[in-house]
Amino acid sequence: MSKAWDYRLERRTIKGIRVYRVVMEGIPERTYIIDEQYGREMLFKPWLVGEPLQATSLEAMKNALKVAAELVPLNDTPQGEVVEVILLSGGLYYHIERAFQKVFGEQLPINFLGVKRHPVGDDGDFTAEVTYKNFEAMPETGHIHLLTGDTVATGSSVEAAYAAILEDFQQRPGLKWASASMFSLGGSGQSLKLFKRLEDRIREVYPAFHMNVFYSTAAMDMKKDGTTLSFLGPHAVHSADLREEVIEALGPYVAERQCRIGDWGNRNKNPSGYIEELEGEVEQLAAGSPDARSREVIDQMREQLALMKQRLARSLNCRY
Repeated sequence: MSKAWDYRLERRTIKGIRVYRVVMEGIPERTYIIDEQYGREMLFKPWLVGEPLQATSLEAMKNALKVAAELVPLNDTPQGEVVEVILLSGGLYYHIERAFQKVFGEQLPINFLGVKRHPVGDDGDFTAEVTYKNFEAMPETGHIHLLTGDTVATGSSVEAAYAAILEDFQQRPGLKWASASMFSLGGSGQSLKLFKRLEDRIREVYPAFHMNVFYSTAAMDMKKDGTTLSFLGPHAVHSADLREEVIEALGPYVAERQCRIGDWGNRNKNPSGYIEELEGEVEQLAAGSPDARSREVIDQMREQLALMKQRLARSLNCRY
């Protein structure tokens, strides 16, 4: 079994939101866990899809930007120097631009990168390539603060994306890369060390650069398949209080084995397909040896999935 991460958490409260700075060797100094109700809801309720998921995701991002306003900081930064790069397609559903309008009252310039990851062998390793790029909204001058959202597992997609961004920025002599902020729901603990390597690489070109990592609720333990991200495991990073809550709410069997975020892209763009996949995963869990609490949770998931399927089967009705 892998050795557990050795870390400590420094807690503070920003605008009523509980924030932990993660102190651990080999990760960026500005690595944070934002523990608030909307991020928790999306992880504790993997059956949440459709409009309820979109509304919850937007609220979680609004809270994350309130924290980033103080910690990056984004407050008092010229608005033209804060830009988003959406990593297609999962990054669309972090709703950074919509939340930015709500929090700051301004529109956020949006750029796009399509990144496709591919498995390498059978050990959960992946590589990634950039397949699409649109940086029409990228300024030519200024000290740029970049915002991105991604459910980071192995980190291969983020690594390819940041390499492409760095290459582009170097072609803009009037531009300096001041900071990057990564927002992740259900991202892996293993990926935290990737961000330190990225920070060091970018500082070779832009010495004043800072990497800001904002993980919602927890950094999850990534299993050997490179895709399953669960609450419990040697590389999970979260508060002791959350660990106790997770075990009480889910049971240790489910908490250690189930990917609570699911396939984020599919969960958002194809909710019916995602629900079918989740039903299969739930039955696989049931076929194992769950503890008593986990068995109750499995039954609850069956009930909630049935209700969500009914919701998705409803006919449309204009509400205005």
